[in-house]
This record gives sequence, structure tokens and C-alpha cells, in this order.
Amino acid sequence: MLTGVLLASALAPLGSTSIAVAIPQIAQFMGMDSGTTTQLLVGGYLLISVIGQAPAGKLGDIIGYQKALFIGLAVFMLGSLIGYLVRSIEALLIARMMMAGASAMIVPNASALLRTQLPESLLPFAYGVFGATMGAAAAVGPLLGGALTQLFDWPAIFLVNVPWALVALGLIVLTSKKQTEKRQ
Repeated sequence: MLTGVLLASALAPLGSTSIAVAIPQIAQFMGMDSGTTTQLLVGGYLLISVIGQAPAGKLGDIIGYQKALFIGLAVFMLGSLIGYLVRSIEALLIARMMMAGASAMIVPNASALLRTQLPESLLPFAYGVFGATMGAAAAVGPLLGGALTQLFDWPAIFLVNVPWALVALGLIVLTSKKQTEKRQ
């Protein structure tokens, strides 16, 4: 379960930083300047993902952390698919905002799932690895985004999220205990 949660939570910082190196190509493709493209696609993502974490965490308290995490992963995958397939700035902006809202849902509910499903003795290790994974994913994002953009063009930075999220979802489904009680 820890591996699935770590993979899921790594999507948020990867989604934030992997696009940074592709901004010049996206801006050129869209016929925009890089500054405006950065504000829309990077700034908008960060704003929504940060502001959305508290309400998304509360939603997890109400509907259950697993369900909230599953919803977050599904929306992140859908946003990623849209980002891969679309060729307009408006649709790409919608895809990025979907991904940002989903990352806001993923991070607090992944953390809560660890807290509620792991033995207390494992929590210091789990949260240490959780934090390290988030930091490492943020650092690896530009390298991954650069490689994907160079090898396959900028839409690939969106497509790579889909199998990643599917593996995370599968691991969590297979290894976590069904959450039956909801916390208020």
C-alpha cells in the first residue's frame, strides 16, 4: 500500500514541475508568449493545488480517504488524457486545472490513508518516505519533462501520467483495507 500511495502522491509535484521545460514548445505551438503560458499552465496549477488541499482533505473526512484518493487519481488521469489529446490553449488550461484539483485531492487523502491504515510504529518511516518522495518527484519532474519533450514532443508529459496513476490505483486497491467508517 505504501508504494501505491507514494506513486499517487508523486503525481502532484511531477505534474507541477515536468511541464516547466516544455513551456517554450507549448507557447510556440499555441502562438503565445512563454510568460503568459507559464502563468496560465504553471501558476494556475500551483494556485489550485495549494488552495484546494484543505477542502479536499475535508471531503476525504466526509466520504472516506480511499474514495477521495480514487476520485483524485481518476480525475488526474482524465485531465492528463485531455492534456495529451487537445491542441488549444483553452482545453489545455482546463486539463491542467483538472490535474491541479485532482492533485489537491490526492495529497491530503494519500497522507490520511497512511495514517489510518498503517500500524503506528511504521508511521515515522512512512511519512519520512512520503516527504522524500514528494521532494524527489519535484526534482525529477523537469528531467522527465525534458526527456519526454525531446524524445516525443510536449504532449508526452501528460500521457506518462496515465500508466503511473493506474499502477498507483491498482496497488492501493489491492493492498489497502476497505474503509468502512467516515470521520467527521
